[in-house]
Amino acid sequence: MLKKRNRRTITLIVCFLVLAIVSTIYINQYRNVKYEKTTGQIKNWEKYVCDVKNYSQDENRYSMTGDDPHVLFDFNSLNKDINGIKIDFTGKVGPIQIFAFDGNIDAMDRNSVATEKGSSIEYCGPAQWKNYRLDVDSDFEIENVEYISMKPVRSFNILKYLVAYILNLIVAGIIAYSDPVYILFSQLKDEKRLKLKIGVFIAGTALSAVIAFVLERGIVYVAGYSYVNPYRRFAIWGILEILVIVAVLWKNFIQELHLILFAVIIILGAINVYATPIEVGVSWDDEIHYARALYLADGMTDYAEAEEIRLIDKYAQNIYQQDIFTRDERNNSISVGNRYLQDGVKEVAINGSGISIWSIAYVPAAFGIYVARLAGLPFADIFRMGKMFNVLFYAFIFAWAVKSLKKNGKMFCVAIALIPTNIFLTSNYAYDWWVTSWLCLAFAKLYGMMESEEKISTFDFAKIVGIAFLAILPKAIYVVVFIPFLLIPSEKIEKAVKSRLIALAGMFAGLCTFVLPILYNVSANVSAGDMRGGSDINSTAQLIYIFSHPVRYIEVLFRFLWQYFSVDLIPSYTTHMSYYGIGRFGVAVMIIVIVIAIIDNERKFACTVKSAIVYRGVTCVSCLLTVMAVATALYLDFTAVGSDTILGCQSRYLIPVLFPGLYCLFYNKLSIGEKIKNCIFALAIMSLSCIYIYNLYSLMINRY
Repeated sequence: MLKKRNRRTITLIVCFLVLAIVSTIYINQYRNVKYEKTTGQIKNWEKYVCDVKNYSQDENRYSMTGDDPHVLFDFNSLNKDINGIKIDFTGKVGPIQIFAFDGNIDAMDRNSVATEKGSSIEYCGPAQWKNYRLDVDSDFEIENVEYISMKPVRSFNILKYLVAYILNLIVAGIIAYSDPVYILFSQLKDEKRLKLKIGVFIAGTALSAVIAFVLERGIVYVAGYSYVNPYRRFAIWGILEILVIVAVLWKNFIQELHLILFAVIIILGAINVYATPIEVGVSWDDEIHYARALYLADGMTDYAEAEEIRLIDKYAQNIYQQDIFTRDERNNSISVGNRYLQDGVKEVAINGSGISIWSIAYVPAAFGIYVARLAGLPFADIFRMGKMFNVLFYAFIFAWAVKSLKKNGKMFCVAIALIPTNIFLTSNYAYDWWVTSWLCLAFAKLYGMMESEEKISTFDFAKIVGIAFLAILPKAIYVVVFIPFLLIPSEKIEKAVKSRLIALAGMFAGLCTFVLPILYNVSANVSAGDMRGGSDINSTAQLIYIFSHPVRYIEVLFRFLWQYFSVDLIPSYTTHMSYYGIGRFGVAVMIIVIVIAIIDNERKFACTVKSAIVYRGVTCVSCLLTVMAVATALYLDFTAVGSDTILGCQSRYLIPVLFPGLYCLFYNKLSIGEKIKNCIFALAIMSLSCIYIYNLYSLMINRY
């Protein structure tokens, strides 16, 4: 291994160069482009009319004869770059609507402009369209038709590049300081038989691939299937490969647990990324998360590829019809996506515009999408690359968390990371994984330092608070978990007052991100809330109701929590795979997690017994308060005013507090031999992995 200083210097230079190259292309492609609008009259426009429906035509005059009347124009033979058209009428007519579309596909509603009444109508966008549909719900006469061209004009603003390079340097510095190479591979430097292990790993990987290939062929032959299921073959390989990784790294199992976890998450995530159809509507709100990632990947221009928009529009159909998992539908989705991408057509995006505090959680996916485009990959691989970058970041952050812990608590952190619902979320377009992984890292660093005899320095404590603040940006309601940072035993921190002020500042900043908008709505009497909960949603009125009837709301809250923590709902946050369904063995997953939490001891904080007990209690209570805060937020934002229940509070919202809560809840001095403990840990990894793959297969892969 390189010396620490040299390693960090090389990491800094490499990261900065990569980021600088990508950001330069990004700015040059998107941020330095403006469009110059030019128009021109289309002579003899009548010859470009290719179809007339439910109108009677008399030269340039059209009279309605039925429902849904429209006129289709085809300008493919017009040797002009057409981004839109303007149609002038001889008088005011209407309502009027124009659709722009590809001649090979149906017109899309998003690609349109409408007006109630007018003497002209104009559609224009950055994409070039050759086909247009005119809908006028009245008789009309066309006087003139003009084409509109939007020519890109590039400018140069050095300030944009300077800002980008400064940000690149900061990010590269953070990456270099965190030293990812050391985090993942430092333990390997002491391996005396490293070359042999690498050879065994390569041979085992190849053997796993051969066995998976043969087994899939055998399954096809025995079951009488007419074709091979590549996703089942990949899943078989995944299980075998995890066995190979555990076997190769068995000798120093605990010391190299972070590397095992990193590899296992990559494998499990890749199986879902590869096996999932190239569609949205497979995970909670993934059409919104995908659109937000696209917004960043597409230069924050509000425009996305036509195929990307088709996916977003199709999400509801995918959810309700569940027709995207069959072999024919998968192949059709991929072929259509590649054709759209080849056409290079762009459309207006939805739900993705604007930068907010949650945007940071979409940077990995957006970066993956953009890099895949630069590499010229097919659309299916571009779509998958966004998900894989989520998996990559999730795997590294959890590996970092495991590395940050001392001897104890490592396997418990692994168990949390391998909860099937966690893996499912991170291998789709979502931001739940961001909250869970960064919070686990923050608490892992804290607990690792609290187990040490040395006091926590102010700088180290500030880093922990910064990581926790980064974690809660997409879901600021989790700011309640900052309470344990405020109440760390004084004997464990160098400068107690300064450290608590840092924690208080982080907590206050997190509170401001969601409390201020609520207070503004109340003061301005603005109705707000998620309309998916129903038409009676009004968060402002709901907040007033809670303050007016506190006792009644407390009854509602505790009645809800009693059900929320019930055994029956455990599968809803352990093996729930969104629109795939809830998998089996959900309770078994929780039993594995709790057993690991109990035997992965002795997690002893280096402080007085009384301080340790108090701090553990504070942490458990703060986790409970966090869940109550989340439930209250959903009562405000998703539940009808005065309701006697809480809607929209899904069980998966419990996952981010599992690590700190269970870490501090379970503690004993049970002594188990290291070899026996390692066997239990290896069995837990294999069990959680197999449960995940089994549910993925039974709920999705076997539909192929």
